[in-house]
Amino acid sequence: AFRAALARALRTQPTQPCYYPGSRGRRAEMAVRYGEAATAVKAERRVGRATDADEVVLIECGATCAHAFDGEALRREAFGSVLAIAEVGDVGAAQADDYLEAVAAAYANSDACGGCLSCSLFVPASADPTAVERAIARLQYGCVALNSWAAFGYVAACNGGSWGAHPAGGPRSGGGVVGNAYGVPRVVKTIVRGPPLTTAPLIDGSKPPPALLTDGLHAALSAPSVLRGLLRLCILLGARAVENVLLASRLLKRPRRMYGAAA
Repeated sequence: AFRAALARALRTQPTQPCYYPGSRGRRAEMAVRYGEAATAVKAERRVGRATDADEVVLIECGATCAHAFDGEALRREAFGSVLAIAEVGDVGAAQADDYLEAVAAAYANSDACGGCLSCSLFVPASADPTAVERAIARLQYGCVALNSWAAFGYVAACNGGSWGAHPAGGPRSGGGVVGNAYGVPRVVKTIVRGPPLTTAPLIDGSKPPPALLTDGLHAALSAPSVLRGLLRLCILLGARAVENVLLASRLLKRPRRMYGAAA
């Protein structure tokens, strides 16, 4: 049921063209490696120059306790449209009271999962809050998001938070603790908390936000001061206003703008 619901949700999301160098190739390599265990999810629509090579691929790694388990997709970062699913632990472990902390979080911290930049933990309202807090404390990631997108933790870095990873070297996400703009001593990680999963969102997350919104947030939040942030925002709004006038007068062709690209 969960996998079917996940596939339905992915189909409603527009396919974005992969922008990171080599991501399409790594996606294709993983699809070949997993064979029938890899399923491409065809979205209802595409954006820009997106092709079949940009469609999300769901990969079934299997159960970690099984002999046939293949966790390569958890160790190698495609940096593209690849989503790997792994069942951590056996049935007995999944029913234990300390499953989140002792089994799931421990596995996420191990070398079986490459990278420790950030992670998201989604739990229902029925979950034991004490067990959830123990799991959050156990997770060794630069940013831990509860029922939320970990990217909100990156925004928190503007107010002294940290979103960096723990190790300072090695081929893993992040390089040391970074993003601590105010130099708060002994920062370990940033924790962001979202509303319960049953909360109706104020914004339809199935549709990408307007480019002006994301560009405006980028211009304001990346500024070194409030005054400069407001100045950058005014410049951005003025530039977009001029652009719209030129587009309306047909003196300028509409540019091909990717979602989230500040321009």
